[in-house]
Amino acid sequence: SLFLHILNFAPALANNTSCIFVGGLKKFKKKEKQRSKSNPQVIKMHFKPNCTEVLNDTWLFSTARDLSDGREEKSWLIDHCGTQERIGYIQDLETLSEIGLDGILRKYGDVFSLEPHMMDAMIEYFDIWDKLRVCCGRQMSKYWRNDLLPTNSSLKDATMKKHSLCPTLVIDDVEKQFMETKLYKLLHLYENMRPINRPSMVDEVLTGKYCSEYNDAVKSRGIGFNQGLQT
Repeated sequence: SLFLHILNFAPALANNTSCIFVGGLKKFKKKEKQRSKSNPQVIKMHFKPNCTEVLNDTWLFSTARDLSDGREEKSWLIDHCGTQERIGYIQDLETLSEIGLDGILRKYGDVFSLEPHMMDAMIEYFDIWDKLRVCCGRQMSKYWRNDLLPTNSSLKDATMKKHSLCPTLVIDDVEKQFMETKLYKLLHLYENMRPINRPSMVDEVLTGKYCSEYNDAVKSRGIGFNQGLQT
């Protein structure tokens, strides 16, 4: 959503704005030292940063357990990290459970002043991406991974419930459908945005067969969470 906002209101930034996820303060400090200071960036984080080390060309996004925690976190970030304009969006799980993915996307659309055709493209994209996120790749649902694991795997839990959605999908068809969406094709034009076009930021590039190859590797070799095809 922020990328679409940039493309609409500040297209000159579209090619050099980086989007990264940072899980902890040490990794954040390392990435800040490594990055080009001339390029703006968007950070998705699960921690409270030392904002003296956050540059003015950085937008901060985060998550919270519920609406109250989300308001508290946003207030903290505004107080410690500068103006409200630097805080992109705090997504809380309570609101997500109430209004669903489409509702959250529309909230993002309102925050970033997206036009209706941009909202339609974003909803189409994430409706399919949500299936890939759960049923494909390094960070797939733990229930689906458990279903796929060979019976002799030390990671397999015989007491875990089975996944209801993933077995019903022809996953390569879903992957190809995702790659045909308007937003996927648009993001692919910008090298700095291409890592977003994957089930997770740590997955390999989609090929139309990546998901079935990954699922087959779980079945045959028992690869675990965050492990790649070459593991």
